Amino acid sequence: MEMILAGYPNKNIAADLGISQRTVEAHRAAIMDKTGAASLPALARLALAATWTGDDTPFAEPGTGRP
Repeated sequence: MEMILAGYPNKNIAADLGISQRTVEAHRAAIMDKTGAASLPALARLALAATWTGDDTPFAEPGTGRP
């Protein structure tokens, strides 16, 4: 999901991860389906909201879930 949100094309994601482009497309579709996001900007908003801590520090450190 990080690579999708970073704007990498499926072809580059596949090469970096050593999987087929079709597999990347399937994963991308599954992410969009499971999150209910209708577009990439909607997915980005969901990801941003998921990192919101609600206190003085607005964002959690990536991968930790904590500020």
